[in-house]
Amino acid sequence: MKATLLGGLLGLVAAGASGCSFVFVRGPPDRPIAPDAALKCSDSLAAPITDLILGSVTMVLTAVGKKQDEQNQTGPQLVMDPYPYLIGIGLLWLGSSVFGFVQSDRCQEVMEAQRSCAKGLAMACRYLKEESPPPPRRVSE
Repeated sequence: MKATLLGGLLGLVAAGASGCSFVFVRGPPDRPIAPDAALKCSDSLAAPITDLILGSVTMVLTAVGKKQDEQNQTGPQLVMDPYPYLIGIGLLWLGSSVFGFVQSDRCQEVMEAQRSCAKGLAMACRYLKEESPPPPRRVSE
């Protein structure tokens, strides 16, 4: 069981040593932003959700593996303890997830402000031009 779990963890690590969001998610440009400017930012939550899942699974499997190792002290011991590295990789994915959620949310705010500004909402136009809080989002349209 130990070898299978460790192999699974290492396979998960090999699937992507860096977080998807750090690589693929782009935040909106700095303001001022023209109300009709084409934005090149990421409003999708796919990468942050993937990072969240990978980070959570890595942390859970690492905890389970560590617990199993502590209970089964028979047999050959690993020369190098992999758990600190696996925890670090799990934290990297979780940090990447937070980064991705924040950048995606900022992108969505700017896109919503552009739509609202185009409809004539002065507060949204001010938000695009200066450092002011974003206008309130509509819950439903």
